Amino acid sequence: MPVLHKARSSSLRIVFAILWFAPGVNAQDAVRWSVSPVLGIHAPKLEALNKGEFNSPILGVGEARPELVEGETPGPDSSTGEAVTVAFGGPSNLPEIGPSSNAGLEFQWIQNEKHSFIFGASSWEGYTVADKIPMRVPLQGRLRDAIFDRRATISYNEFYFGWRYNVFALPKKYTLYTRFSLNELFDIDYRESLVFSFADQRTDDPETNFVDIKRIFILDSQATGVMLLHFGLGGEYFLKKNLSLGFESGYSFQPRMFTLRPYFIDNDAQLGDGMTLFYPALPDSNNDLRYVREDTQPSVNWSQSNLPPTSEMKLSFQGWKAAFRLNVYF
Repeated sequence: MPVLHKARSSSLRIVFAILWFAPGVNAQDAVRWSVSPVLGIHAPKLEALNKGEFNSPILGVGEARPELVEGETPGPDSSTGEAVTVAFGGPSNLPEIGPSSNAGLEFQWIQNEKHSFIFGASSWEGYTVADKIPMRVPLQGRLRDAIFDRRATISYNEFYFGWRYNVFALPKKYTLYTRFSLNELFDIDYRESLVFSFADQRTDDPETNFVDIKRIFILDSQATGVMLLHFGLGGEYFLKKNLSLGFESGYSFQPRMFTLRPYFIDNDAQLGDGMTLFYPALPDSNNDLRYVREDTQPSVNWSQSNLPPTSEMKLSFQGWKAAFRLNVYF
Protein backbone atom coordinates (compact mmCIF):
# COMPACT_ATOMS: atom_id res chain seq x y z
CA MET A 1 0.00 0.00 0.00
CA PRO A 2 2.81 2.60 0.70
CA VAL A 3 4.23 1.88 -2.77
CA LEU A 4 0.82 2.54 -4.30
CA HIS A 5 0.55 5.83 -2.41
CA LYS A 6 4.02 6.98 -3.55
CA ALA A 7 3.30 6.04 -7.14
CA ARG A 8 -0.04 7.84 -7.04
CA SER A 9 1.51 10.99 -5.53
CA SER A 10 4.25 11.06 -8.17
CA SER A 11 1.72 10.54 -10.97
CA LEU A 12 -0.46 13.38 -9.72
CA ARG A 13 2.52 15.78 -9.58
CA ILE A 14 3.43 14.92 -13.16
CA VAL A 15 -0.16 15.35 -14.33
CA PHE A 16 -0.45 18.74 -12.60
CA ALA A 17 2.79 19.96 -14.23
CA ILE A 18 1.73 18.83 -17.69
CA LEU A 19 -1.71 20.36 -17.32
CA TRP A 20 -0.47 23.74 -16.13
CA PHE A 21 1.86 24.21 -19.09
CA ALA A 22 -0.55 22.69 -21.61
CA PRO A 23 -1.42 25.10 -24.47
CA GLY A 24 -4.85 26.74 -24.33
CA VAL A 25 -7.58 26.16 -26.87
CA ASN A 26 -8.97 28.82 -29.16
CA ALA A 27 -12.47 30.17 -28.49
CA GLN A 28 -13.82 28.66 -31.69
CA ASP A 29 -12.51 25.17 -30.89
CA ALA A 30 -15.13 22.69 -29.63
CA VAL A 31 -14.34 21.44 -26.13
CA ARG A 32 -15.31 17.74 -25.94
CA TRP A 33 -13.27 16.24 -23.09
CA SER A 34 -11.75 17.07 -19.73
CA VAL A 35 -9.48 15.20 -17.33
CA SER A 36 -9.35 15.97 -13.60
CA PRO A 37 -6.99 14.83 -10.83
CA VAL A 38 -9.17 14.71 -7.69
CA LEU A 39 -8.11 14.91 -4.04
CA GLY A 40 -10.65 14.85 -1.24
CA ILE A 41 -12.04 13.05 1.79
CA HIS A 42 -14.64 10.37 2.39
CA ALA A 43 -16.35 9.89 5.77
CA PRO A 44 -18.01 6.44 5.63
CA LYS A 45 -20.19 5.22 8.48
CA LEU A 46 -18.50 1.85 9.12
CA GLU A 47 -20.61 1.51 12.27
CA ALA A 48 -20.04 -2.23 12.69
CA LEU A 49 -16.32 -1.46 12.98
CA ASN A 50 -16.38 1.87 14.83
CA LYS A 51 -19.15 0.94 17.28
CA GLY A 52 -18.65 -2.81 17.30
CA GLU A 53 -15.42 -4.60 16.37
CA PHE A 54 -13.14 -1.78 17.52
CA ASN A 55 -14.60 -2.23 21.03
CA SER A 56 -14.13 -6.01 21.06
CA PRO A 57 -11.84 -7.25 23.84
CA ILE A 58 -8.70 -9.27 23.30
CA LEU A 59 -9.20 -12.77 24.70
CA GLY A 60 -6.98 -15.81 24.99
CA VAL A 61 -5.99 -18.85 26.99
CA GLY A 62 -2.58 -20.31 27.74
CA GLU A 63 -0.67 -22.64 29.98
CA ALA A 64 1.46 -21.74 33.00
CA ARG A 65 2.93 -23.71 35.87
CA PRO A 66 1.31 -22.70 39.18
CA GLU A 67 4.58 -21.85 40.91
CA LEU A 68 5.32 -19.34 38.12
CA VAL A 69 2.00 -17.51 38.23
CA GLU A 70 3.33 -15.12 40.88
CA GLY A 71 0.74 -15.24 43.62
CA GLU A 72 -2.25 -16.28 41.51
CA THR A 73 -4.04 -19.61 42.00
CA PRO A 74 -5.26 -20.70 38.58
CA GLY A 75 -5.80 -24.36 39.53
CA PRO A 76 -7.14 -26.41 42.45
CA ASP A 77 -3.76 -27.97 43.17
CA SER A 78 -0.78 -25.61 43.00
CA SER A 79 1.65 -28.13 44.46
CA THR A 80 1.88 -30.55 41.54
CA GLY A 81 3.95 -28.27 39.31
CA GLU A 82 1.89 -29.28 36.27
CA ALA A 83 0.84 -26.61 33.80
CA VAL A 84 -2.71 -25.33 34.18
CA THR A 85 -4.91 -23.33 31.83
CA VAL A 86 -4.89 -19.57 32.42
CA ALA A 87 -7.24 -17.01 30.81
CA PHE A 88 -5.91 -13.61 29.75
CA GLY A 89 -7.01 -10.48 27.92
CA GLY A 90 -9.18 -7.43 28.44
CA PRO A 91 -10.34 -4.19 26.78
CA SER A 92 -8.31 -2.86 23.86
CA ASN A 93 -10.57 -0.27 22.26
CA LEU A 94 -9.49 1.27 18.96
CA PRO A 95 -10.36 4.90 18.11
CA GLU A 96 -12.99 5.27 15.41
CA ILE A 97 -11.97 5.70 11.77
CA GLY A 98 -13.19 9.13 10.66
CA PRO A 99 -12.85 11.09 7.40
CA SER A 100 -9.83 9.92 5.40
CA SER A 101 -8.23 10.92 2.13
CA ASN A 102 -9.69 9.88 -1.22
CA ALA A 103 -7.69 10.43 -4.43
CA GLY A 104 -8.27 9.57 -8.05
CA LEU A 105 -8.65 10.64 -11.67
CA GLU A 106 -11.86 11.57 -13.50
CA PHE A 107 -12.74 12.08 -17.19
CA GLN A 108 -15.63 14.12 -18.58
CA TRP A 109 -17.13 13.53 -22.04
CA ILE A 110 -18.98 16.73 -22.89
CA GLN A 111 -22.17 16.33 -24.95
CA ASN A 112 -23.30 19.96 -24.96
CA GLU A 113 -23.19 23.05 -22.73
CA LYS A 114 -25.52 21.38 -20.18
CA HIS A 115 -24.86 17.64 -20.20
CA SER A 116 -21.74 15.49 -19.79
CA PHE A 117 -20.90 11.86 -19.11
CA ILE A 118 -18.33 11.28 -16.34
CA PHE A 119 -16.22 8.26 -15.45
CA GLY A 120 -13.18 7.71 -13.28
CA ALA A 121 -11.40 5.74 -10.56
CA SER A 122 -10.14 6.46 -7.04
CA SER A 123 -8.87 4.85 -3.84
CA TRP A 124 -9.42 5.45 -0.11
CA GLU A 125 -7.81 4.21 3.11
CA GLY A 126 -8.65 4.64 6.80
CA TYR A 127 -6.31 3.81 9.71
CA THR A 128 -6.52 3.54 13.49
CA VAL A 129 -4.18 2.38 16.29
CA ALA A 130 -4.19 1.73 20.04
CA ASP A 131 -0.81 1.03 21.61
CA LYS A 132 1.05 0.39 24.85
CA ILE A 133 -1.82 -1.44 26.58
CA PRO A 134 -0.43 -3.36 29.63
CA MET A 135 -1.42 -7.03 29.80
CA ARG A 136 -0.41 -10.24 31.60
CA VAL A 137 0.02 -13.08 29.11
CA PRO A 138 1.03 -16.74 29.60
CA LEU A 139 3.99 -17.63 27.39
CA GLN A 140 6.11 -20.77 27.50
CA GLY A 141 4.84 -21.81 30.90
CA ARG A 142 5.17 -18.43 32.63
CA LEU A 143 2.70 -15.60 33.14
CA ARG A 144 4.59 -12.58 31.79
CA ASP A 145 4.20 -8.82 31.71
CA ALA A 146 3.55 -7.54 28.21
CA ILE A 147 2.41 -4.45 26.36
CA PHE A 148 -0.09 -4.82 23.57
CA ASP A 149 -0.48 -2.84 20.32
CA ARG A 150 -3.54 -3.08 18.06
CA ARG A 151 -3.74 -1.57 14.57
CA ALA A 152 -6.42 -1.69 11.86
CA THR A 153 -6.63 -0.41 8.28
CA ILE A 154 -9.48 -0.58 5.79
CA SER A 155 -9.23 0.51 2.16
CA TYR A 156 -10.98 0.28 -1.18
CA ASN A 157 -10.46 0.95 -4.87
CA GLU A 158 -13.39 2.03 -7.01
CA PHE A 159 -14.41 2.90 -10.55
CA TYR A 160 -17.54 4.84 -11.45
CA PHE A 161 -19.53 6.35 -14.28
CA GLY A 162 -22.35 8.86 -14.28
CA TRP A 163 -23.81 12.13 -15.50
CA ARG A 164 -23.13 15.83 -14.85
CA TYR A 165 -25.62 18.64 -15.44
CA ASN A 166 -24.50 22.28 -15.57
CA VAL A 167 -27.12 24.29 -13.70
CA PHE A 168 -25.48 27.63 -14.46
CA ALA A 169 -22.44 28.46 -16.57
CA LEU A 170 -20.65 31.64 -17.57
CA PRO A 171 -18.32 30.46 -20.35
CA LYS A 172 -14.64 30.47 -19.40
CA LYS A 173 -15.48 32.06 -16.02
CA TYR A 174 -17.27 29.64 -13.72
CA THR A 175 -19.79 26.78 -13.67
CA LEU A 176 -22.21 25.40 -11.07
CA TYR A 177 -23.35 21.81 -11.57
CA THR A 178 -24.98 18.70 -10.14
CA ARG A 179 -23.70 15.16 -10.60
CA PHE A 180 -24.85 11.56 -10.20
CA SER A 181 -22.76 8.40 -10.47
CA LEU A 182 -22.80 4.64 -9.88
CA ASN A 183 -19.67 3.66 -7.92
CA GLU A 184 -18.40 0.08 -7.83
CA LEU A 185 -16.01 -0.82 -4.99
CA PHE A 186 -14.05 -3.75 -6.40
CA ASP A 187 -11.14 -4.18 -3.97
CA ILE A 188 -12.02 -3.80 -0.26
CA ASP A 189 -9.27 -4.84 2.18
CA TYR A 190 -9.36 -4.93 5.98
CA ARG A 191 -6.26 -5.77 8.02
CA GLU A 192 -5.86 -5.98 11.77
CA SER A 193 -2.55 -6.65 13.49
CA LEU A 194 -2.16 -7.57 17.17
CA VAL A 195 1.35 -7.29 18.63
CA PHE A 196 2.51 -8.46 22.08
CA SER A 197 5.87 -7.23 23.37
CA PHE A 198 7.07 -9.19 26.39
CA ALA A 199 9.30 -7.94 29.17
CA ASP A 200 13.00 -8.64 28.99
CA GLN A 201 13.77 -10.31 32.33
CA ARG A 202 17.41 -9.19 32.11
CA THR A 203 16.72 -5.49 32.76
CA ASP A 204 14.50 -3.35 34.94
CA ASP A 205 14.80 -0.29 32.72
CA PRO A 206 11.20 0.66 31.71
CA GLU A 207 12.51 2.21 28.48
CA THR A 208 14.09 -1.02 27.23
CA ASN A 209 12.43 -3.94 28.98
CA PHE A 210 9.77 -4.54 26.30
CA VAL A 211 12.10 -5.22 23.39
CA ASP A 212 13.14 -8.84 23.84
CA ILE A 213 10.23 -11.02 22.65
CA LYS A 214 7.33 -10.25 20.32
CA ARG A 215 4.35 -12.25 19.10
CA ILE A 216 2.43 -10.89 16.10
CA PHE A 217 -1.05 -11.96 14.97
CA ILE A 218 -2.48 -10.75 11.64
CA LEU A 219 -6.01 -10.97 10.25
CA ASP A 220 -6.44 -9.97 6.59
CA SER A 221 -9.93 -9.99 5.05
CA GLN A 222 -11.53 -8.89 1.80
CA ALA A 223 -14.79 -8.08 0.05
CA THR A 224 -15.75 -6.96 -3.45
CA GLY A 225 -18.70 -6.03 -5.61
CA VAL A 226 -20.12 -3.25 -3.40
CA MET A 227 -22.16 -0.56 -5.19
CA LEU A 228 -22.77 3.05 -4.10
CA LEU A 229 -25.09 5.70 -5.54
CA HIS A 230 -23.45 9.13 -5.35
CA PHE A 231 -25.22 12.51 -5.61
CA GLY A 232 -23.26 15.75 -5.51
CA LEU A 233 -23.04 19.49 -6.11
CA GLY A 234 -20.01 21.34 -7.39
CA GLY A 235 -18.53 24.40 -8.95
CA GLU A 236 -15.42 25.39 -10.92
CA TYR A 237 -13.56 28.62 -11.54
CA PHE A 238 -11.47 28.98 -14.71
CA LEU A 239 -7.81 29.93 -14.23
CA LYS A 240 -7.10 29.74 -17.97
CA LYS A 241 -9.23 29.04 -21.00
CA ASN A 242 -8.67 25.33 -20.66
CA LEU A 243 -7.89 25.05 -16.93
CA SER A 244 -10.19 25.39 -13.93
CA LEU A 245 -10.09 24.75 -10.20
CA GLY A 246 -13.16 23.09 -8.72
CA PHE A 247 -14.73 21.97 -5.46
CA GLU A 248 -17.60 19.57 -4.93
CA SER A 249 -19.36 17.71 -2.16
CA GLY A 250 -21.96 14.99 -2.09
CA TYR A 251 -23.36 11.94 -0.38
CA SER A 252 -22.92 8.27 -1.27
CA PHE A 253 -25.77 5.86 -0.56
CA GLN A 254 -25.17 2.12 -0.22
CA PRO A 255 -28.33 0.08 -1.01
CA ARG A 256 -27.00 -3.16 0.51
CA MET A 257 -24.70 -3.93 3.43
CA PHE A 258 -21.74 -6.28 2.98
CA THR A 259 -19.66 -8.60 5.13
CA LEU A 260 -15.94 -9.32 5.18
CA ARG A 261 -14.43 -12.76 4.73
CA PRO A 262 -11.02 -13.84 6.05
CA TYR A 263 -8.37 -14.02 3.35
CA PHE A 264 -5.17 -14.45 5.32
CA ILE A 265 -4.71 -15.34 9.02
CA ASP A 266 -1.20 -15.78 10.38
CA ASN A 267 0.98 -15.44 13.46
CA ASP A 268 4.58 -16.03 14.49
CA ALA A 269 3.79 -18.13 17.57
CA GLN A 270 6.54 -20.60 18.44
CA LEU A 271 6.30 -24.26 19.36
CA GLY A 272 5.98 -24.43 23.14
CA ASP A 273 4.38 -20.99 23.61
CA GLY A 274 1.23 -22.67 24.92
CA MET A 275 -0.87 -19.62 24.03
CA THR A 276 -4.10 -19.38 21.99
CA LEU A 277 -5.42 -15.95 20.96
CA PHE A 278 -8.97 -15.28 19.76
CA TYR A 279 -9.12 -12.50 17.17
CA PRO A 280 -11.60 -9.64 17.79
CA ALA A 281 -13.31 -10.75 14.55
CA LEU A 282 -14.09 -14.45 14.08
CA PRO A 283 -15.58 -16.29 11.07
CA ASP A 284 -18.97 -18.00 11.37
CA SER A 285 -20.11 -21.19 9.64
CA ASN A 286 -20.52 -19.25 6.36
CA ASN A 287 -17.00 -17.82 6.70
CA ASP A 288 -18.40 -14.31 7.26
CA LEU A 289 -16.59 -12.29 9.93
CA ARG A 290 -18.46 -11.43 13.14
CA TYR A 291 -17.08 -9.39 16.05
CA VAL A 292 -16.62 -10.56 19.65
CA ARG A 293 -19.14 -8.89 21.95
CA GLU A 294 -17.79 -6.01 23.99
CA ASP A 295 -18.88 -7.39 27.38
CA THR A 296 -17.20 -10.79 26.89
CA GLN A 297 -14.77 -11.61 29.71
CA PRO A 298 -11.61 -13.76 29.64
CA SER A 299 -12.41 -17.37 30.53
CA VAL A 300 -10.62 -20.71 30.51
CA ASN A 301 -13.78 -22.10 28.89
CA TRP A 302 -13.02 -20.46 25.54
CA SER A 303 -11.40 -22.76 23.00
CA GLN A 304 -11.34 -23.45 19.26
CA SER A 305 -14.42 -25.64 19.76
CA ASN A 306 -16.12 -23.14 22.11
CA LEU A 307 -15.46 -19.65 20.73
CA PRO A 308 -16.41 -16.41 22.51
CA PRO A 309 -19.91 -15.05 21.65
CA THR A 310 -20.07 -12.80 18.58
CA SER A 311 -22.39 -10.31 16.85
CA GLU A 312 -23.12 -9.75 13.16
CA MET A 313 -20.69 -7.42 11.39
CA LYS A 314 -22.35 -5.89 8.32
CA LEU A 315 -20.58 -2.84 6.93
CA SER A 316 -21.46 0.23 4.89
CA PHE A 317 -19.34 2.86 3.15
CA GLN A 318 -22.31 5.22 2.98
CA GLY A 319 -21.31 8.75 3.90
CA TRP A 320 -20.24 12.25 2.85
CA LYS A 321 -17.56 13.06 0.31
CA ALA A 322 -15.84 16.34 -0.55
CA ALA A 323 -13.03 17.03 -3.01
CA PHE A 324 -10.87 19.62 -4.74
CA ARG A 325 -10.18 19.05 -8.42
CA LEU A 326 -8.08 20.50 -11.20
CA ASN A 327 -9.87 20.30 -14.57
CA VAL A 328 -8.12 20.53 -17.92
CA TYR A 329 -10.23 20.77 -21.11
CA PHE A 330 -9.14 19.68 -24.56
